[in-house]
Amino acid sequence: MGPHLFQSGYVGAKLSTYRLKEKHKVAVVNISKETDSYNYLQIEEGFRSYFKDRNLPIEIVRIDIKDTDSLSVARDLTRALHEHADIEAIFVTNSRVFSVAAFLEKNKRSDISLIGYDYLKENIAYLNKELIDFLICHKPEEQGYRGLMALYQTLVLGAPVEKTHFMPIDIVTKENQAFYQN
Repeated sequence: MGPHLFQSGYVGAKLSTYRLKEKHKVAVVNISKETDSYNYLQIEEGFRSYFKDRNLPIEIVRIDIKDTDSLSVARDLTRALHEHADIEAIFVTNSRVFSVAAFLEKNKRSDISLIGYDYLKENIAYLNKELIDFLICHKPEEQGYRGLMALYQTLVLGAPVEKTHFMPIDIVTKENQAFYQN
């Protein structure tokens, strides 16, 4: 149960292009103690594939932030944006996109578009402030329900269950977030 990771990264890449100008430099930010996990690698592979499939002259900068506290995120982003001052878009591969939004807000960087995952109250607050442009969501409550139903079907009914069930990849914006149902 969950989103198709590769495809959600692909969608993230497409969304990151909507404000690109002429420099065409984007960042993939992994904020996790395990930045080389299967999930993040699949998402990043999908992200990179979008640009490769279209032969777009995009430079992709990978930023791995292993310490997830706000000071560490700020330190690592400051360093990365100093080294790559012309980054126009940031794609965060998980729900910690609010950490990047807080950094961008504090540094008055509204020139960078920001895309990330999950319908969390922290993310919605920055979406409403227009510091996050898009959230990619995949109905976590429905995932839980489907998981429980699969257990019921297997254990109680003895019925076969699909091994893989991908959830829809929803795109949430400031304009439609009030209507999004988890």
